[in-house]
Amino acid sequence: MLIYDTIALLKKYIIMKKYIPYFLFVAVVLAIVFVLKPSNMERGYQDGIADSLSLNNDIFLPSNDGQKVFPAPSNIKIFMENSASMDGYVDLNSEFKDALGKIIVKSHNYCDSTNLYFVNNAIYDVQKTALKGNVSYFISQLNAKTMKVGDRSSSNINQIFSMVLERTKNDTISILFSDFVYSIEGKNISALIASAKNLTMAAFMNALKEDPDFATIILKCSSQFSGKYYDRNNRPISYTGIRPYYIFIMGKYEYLKYLDQKLELNKSNTGIPGLTNKYLLSSKTWLLNEQTVQVLTTSYTNCHLIKPERNEFDIDFLKQDNHNDYSTFGYALNLNSLFVDASYLSDKSNYEIVPREVKLIASEYTSDPAALDEVPDFSSPLVLQFGMDRSTRTPNMKIQLINKIPSWVYDSNITDDSGIVPDSKQTFAIGDLIGGVYEAFKSQTSNKPIFEFEISINKYK
Repeated sequence: MLIYDTIALLKKYIIMKKYIPYFLFVAVVLAIVFVLKPSNMERGYQDGIADSLSLNNDIFLPSNDGQKVFPAPSNIKIFMENSASMDGYVDLNSEFKDALGKIIVKSHNYCDSTNLYFVNNAIYDVQKTALKGNVSYFISQLNAKTMKVGDRSSSNINQIFSMVLERTKNDTISILFSDFVYSIEGKNISALIASAKNLTMAAFMNALKEDPDFATIILKCSSQFSGKYYDRNNRPISYTGIRPYYIFIMGKYEYLKYLDQKLELNKSNTGIPGLTNKYLLSSKTWLLNEQTVQVLTTSYTNCHLIKPERNEFDIDFLKQDNHNDYSTFGYALNLNSLFVDASYLSDKSNYEIVPREVKLIASEYTSDPAALDEVPDFSSPLVLQFGMDRSTRTPNMKIQLINKIPSWVYDSNITDDSGIVPDSKQTFAIGDLIGGVYEAFKSQTSNKPIFEFEISINKYK
């Protein structure tokens, strides 16, 4: 209002043809405005900056989670599904028993208490069985006979999920071992699978409703197997060979980040024996900025010169090679804080680029010395290499990592196992089971990508 009143006064004095020199009058008015209003104007500006920074801190991916100390869960509950279909994994010295043993031992060292359970149509504390729960004794004596606890005739996977998730509260992490084969008898297979998938989704949606920070790690592993394979109709088939099984680790996001580090959930000898694939699910979405993304000027480019802006993020100008019809350039990403497996990040099909004229031609973890020298603060940087026709002149680009089911899940799926033992890498309806879990998490993200960032290119030369 003060500014509008000032303008009105100015008009009035001009009309009245006062003899005060115009420039002197303006100077006096401006002085009055700045004397009366500066603190409020400045406060509003600073408040705007503070609000913006506060918001940005919540949505930008942290750059230093790799060094962050995440809290340890107070309690880890390890559940082993012990229906008859699991006998074939434990009646020999298998990778399954090795992986189970390593997770039990490491979990015992990294939290206040570790509890072991068998689970089928109910949950049974191993301390109350013949095995008594002693870690070394448990693994060495684990076999089809010692697993005979409860009703082992069949397994209702969704009932198991519900029982386990009900016990996954607050500072507790649950780890579930199973072959995760749906037991669904009937002729209308697709309808039965769809119903089972919906029940899986409902179980995980309930967990997310109670705790929005709930997350899940899915590990696919392979192991020697000798026993009876039970098809979807619960009919036994003798089989000796390699079979997949799965480990679901469920609980708060921060505790899973801790266990992902401590349990070394990777393909190394110190990690999980027989691990073939890994899938991490949470409802978090992120923006990337100059703390986690930087343009490369020496590697992954055929341009004559790339001059970055001062933030090392945007591009001031890009000088193309006139002898090349196709221009390439790259960005290094520091994604150690991201709750996503490296294999997913390396899959080009998981990204979307706008505009479409710009293509993602490579996504790889770099060992190139020149690239590493440019981003010394980045640990194990991922490089996205882009390409476009030399005639393309886009002023900005948007890059998104899309949230979708990894391709290995579809490769692991078989739609019907009636009367057969599936391929050694396949599991009946596992795509739908994991799809139900995925849909539950996706419902919390409003279809947002896992991460996105936008870059601008000021000038092409």
